[in-house]
Order: sequence, then C-alpha cells, then structure tokens
Amino acid sequence: MVHRTSLLLFFFSLYIASVHQLAAQTSQFTDVPLAKVKDRIITRKEFVSRYELAPMLERTIASQASSNKMRFLISMIAEKLLVQEATERGLLTDSLYQLSVSSVERLFVRDELYRREVSNKIRISAAEIAEAIRASQVDYKVYFLFASTKEGSDFLAQQLRQGKQLETMSFSPDMTKQFEGPDSAIARWGEVDERMEKVIYRMKLGQTSEPIKLDDGYYIVKLMGKSVTILEGDHDRKDLRDRVEKILRKRKEQKRMFEYMSETLKTEKAQANAKIFREVTSAIASLQQDVPARDTAKQFILTASFADSIREKMKSVWDSVFVLFPHTQWTLGETIEKMSVSRFYVDNPTPIRIRKAFDQRLRDLIDQEHLTQRGYRNKLNLSEAVRRDLAVWRDYLLADRFRQVYRDTVSVSPADIKRLISFYHADEANGILVKFRHIVVDSLRTALEVTEKLRGGVPFTDLMYRYSNDEPSLRSIGKEEYFALSSIGSLQKIIDSLNTNEYSEPFQTNDGYEIVYLLDRKFSTLRGKDTLLLSDQEAQTEIRKGKWQAFLNQSLGKYANKYDVEIYRKNLEATELTHIPAMVYRFLGFGGRMFAAPFLDIQLEWINNWDRKDAVLP
Repeated sequence: MVHRTSLLLFFFSLYIASVHQLAAQTSQFTDVPLAKVKDRIITRKEFVSRYELAPMLERTIASQASSNKMRFLISMIAEKLLVQEATERGLLTDSLYQLSVSSVERLFVRDELYRREVSNKIRISAAEIAEAIRASQVDYKVYFLFASTKEGSDFLAQQLRQGKQLETMSFSPDMTKQFEGPDSAIARWGEVDERMEKVIYRMKLGQTSEPIKLDDGYYIVKLMGKSVTILEGDHDRKDLRDRVEKILRKRKEQKRMFEYMSETLKTEKAQANAKIFREVTSAIASLQQDVPARDTAKQFILTASFADSIREKMKSVWDSVFVLFPHTQWTLGETIEKMSVSRFYVDNPTPIRIRKAFDQRLRDLIDQEHLTQRGYRNKLNLSEAVRRDLAVWRDYLLADRFRQVYRDTVSVSPADIKRLISFYHADEANGILVKFRHIVVDSLRTALEVTEKLRGGVPFTDLMYRYSNDEPSLRSIGKEEYFALSSIGSLQKIIDSLNTNEYSEPFQTNDGYEIVYLLDRKFSTLRGKDTLLLSDQEAQTEIRKGKWQAFLNQSLGKYANKYDVEIYRKNLEATELTHIPAMVYRFLGFGGRMFAAPFLDIQLEWINNWDRKDAVLP
C-alpha cells in the first residue's frame, strides 16, 4: 500500500537545477579570457558554466580548488585543440558529425518552441498568489481507499453509505488486486494531484468524499485533521511565496501545454505498422520473462543491452519502416533507439502493461517529432537562443567525432593480448578458461555443408539444432560452463587459435567431424593481491584504450606546439567556483531530457608533449 501513498502525493520531490537560472547567474561574468587556442577563446563564462554542471567528485575538497580549475582548463584546451585540428582537416562536413549536431539541434528547437508558445505566455496574478499562500499554510491529514475500477469505487462508496468507517475497513487477500487501503497521508497544497486537492480543501473534518478519479484509478478520502503553519519572519514568507509561484507556474504551464498540443497536433498524422507493433511488444514481454527481478519492486528498463536482445529477436524486420510520417520515416531499430535514449521503463511489467506503456511512449515520441517539425517551420533553428545553446555542443561533438576517427585506427593483435596476459599472469598452466559450442556430424560432406551455411550467415546455434548429433551439448545450450584450456585435450590447439565469436574449419575426431565455436575466453590475471578473470574482449578494450590514450596525448602535444596556446593564470585564479558536485539535467519542453552541458573528457598527460608545459606546471 505504500506505493499508493506516493501516488497521492505530488511526485516531484527531487531538487532540479535550472539551466536557465544558472545561465542568469553566469551572465554576470564578462567575457574575461582564461585561455586561447589560436583564435578560439575560452571565456570565464563558458568555463564556469561547464565546470559547475560537470560531475566532478573532487570538487568537494575546497583545498583542491586551484588544481581542479587548472585540470579542467587543461582539458578544455585539449578539446579546443581537437576542434581546431578537426576544422582544418575539413571534418565540419563529415556526415556523422553533421548528424550528431542535427540531433542536438532538434532538441533545442523543440525546447524553444515550448518556451515561446507555453512558458512565455504564463501570467500569475497577485490575487492567485495570495490565495495559494493562504491554502499552503494548512496541512490536511486524510485516510483514503483505492479502487482500480469505477465498479470497485462504487462498491466502496455504497459500503460507506451503509455506515462502515473508512479507516477501519479491510479486504481479503483475493480482493487486494482491486482494492487497497485504508492508508493515511498528509495532503499539502501543491504536493497533491490538483483534482484531489480541490476536493480535500473543501471538506469538513470527519467528512468522506465521493470517489475521485485520478490517472491510476479511484480514491475515496476522509478528512481526519488539519494543522496550520505560522510563518515567522520575512525569510519564511519569501520562501513560501517563491514555492507557491513555482507551483502555480508549473500547473499553468501544464494546462497551457496540453491546450497548445491539442490544437497543434489535431491535424498532424503518422502511421505505425500494427503487425510490427504486436511482434515487438510480444518480443519485449518474452525477453523480460528471462530477466530476474532485481528487488521486491520489479521493473523493466529498456537498456542498450536489452535493445541488442530485441534486435536479435526482431532482426528480420529491424530495418523495416515502423512509423511513417508525411516528412520522414522511422525504422523499428531507430524507434527502439529513441525509446532507449528516452529511458523507457515499465513498473511491475506484464505483457499488457508493456504493450500499453510502449504504445504511450510511441505516441509521445511521435508528438515530439511533430512539434519539432513545427519549430523548424517557424525557423526557430535560426533563433539566437538555439544558436547559443548549440554553440558549446558543436565543439564537444566535433572533438568527439575527431577522437572517434583516431579510435577507429587503433588495432589490437593476438600478440598484444598475449603480452598483456603474460605481464599480469597468475597461473600460466591453468590460467586460460574457455567457453565454447560445437557441432558433431557423421561425414565430411555434412561438415562442409554446415560450414557453407555458416559462411552464409546462418547462426551457429541454429545449425547445432539442425545437424549436431551430440545430445549433451544440445541440452547445455545457454548453460555452457568455462573449462581450463589445458584440460580439453585435442581441442586445445584448435580453440587456442580462435578469436572470440569465431568458428573453426571442420576437423576429424573419433565421433566423426566437428566444428567448434568460441563463445568466450578468460585469463586468470593477478592485479596486486587480487586474482581476476580477464576476458578476450576486456583485454582488447584495455589494450585499445592504452594505445588510443598514448596516441591522443602525443597528438595533442603536437597540436599544442602547432597552434598558439595561451593560459591567463591570473584570470583563472580570480575565478570563483562552488565545491558541490552535481549531475544536472536539462528538462526539455514537451518532454524528454538531456545533460545540461556536454561532459568534458579530463585529458592532462598531453602537456608533457607540449614545448611550453611550464605555462601549466609549477
């Protein structure tokens, strides 16, 4: 019953930092330069904005403020160096870079449309504020019952009319799916659904309401008591007034938003493929059944890894058109990616709940697409606000794309992996573990037929079921265990020659002909006092990261020597910052959110390759 109480109370209890408020605070800074990379200036305003929005845990230590500022500035310089070099190499016309800029711009265009059509049109009168202040000084204690259907709420109301006391009612276990309660709550103005609030604030002590319809069902409320808050001093009165104005604005914005969307979207159309809709929601429900409940409150979240599972299950239609607009179209894969980015989740997932939630999120995404198009038709992409918001993201996206170009050139050979493992090895004889599948057939002809199908893209597991005559391995599909490479006899040499997700050529055994597929390999490695298992993929990632970082540090040092880099230490030292780490989101108009500022990759080692590193080092 506890979760029903939270439904009764207003659901915004987290403090959300306002990007626009922060912008107003940083606007007091003049464009004092902190550093220069050729003709690109890092101003105090840009530095403070990105620093304050960055999740840096070290910021909590005031004594490290000076070094933190310099670390952050060095990293910003590194980003500008990459931007400068990328520009000179013509990467501004790169299609992937332009696509990423367009994706961010679309968010800002929709947000600007909201600001112009919704938030800028809200007006709050002095009389409304005064009335809300009076209401907010009274807290009401209530008991309530919940019914999931109208028929259930009518039944409860009839029981109460016949003399039953709401606070003493109880339900048998077989009725708890339809009814909940009684439970208690404190109803405070602004923290309760406005429909509920209007009823409670008109009730007398001891009075019981008729059923109140909210989004999740029906509530019946009994007023048990109330308390009045006495304000002491101007500070309390100002805090209350600020709180009241925020709540009134939020409520008016929500009402105005629904009115605007209803008017704007009534002529907009889009079509979703019903067959694919049924198949993908069924696939999600099927895959979700294999995911164990994490806590007592089970929840499905569409993560990137789960999206990969959907892709595998829906590969035949993954690139098919799922949603068709007059101006564009979305494939199923693109739609799932949009849902994953927007954090699609379902509480207490069942096939019906998943289908309903997926349908609602799809409708939301379609509405947002139409609204974005409206913003472009109004040429909001050319507005000063959108261009200003996009400027800092352009540099981040260009630097990130340039890093990706470099990253794609880094290769890892089997010899690299062996060198890493030998450096960290814990048990050279038994330190390699492998997990594999195999297909066993009677004749070379059949083995060659299987190999041909593998080369044609048929999944190894499908061919196992169709051809293999090794029953134990068929029963263990999906339950394979790791074996020490040294313990598998004649297979050792063959498996040792394979990379992860590779299969062997057919080879003869006592049982016929066999083809082996390497699922995974792990190495027993020693780090300090701990023995760890490091997989092929993890080893490749670690090696690639090291090679990439060394290459990047060398390149950044070269670019710093190539371009004119200046650091204005006195201006940096005079820059005041807070010591509160924050993960700040920007909540976008008409739904969705994004990070308030792009993350900054902390890159410091490159200064060792800079001829003027004395400008940084003490």
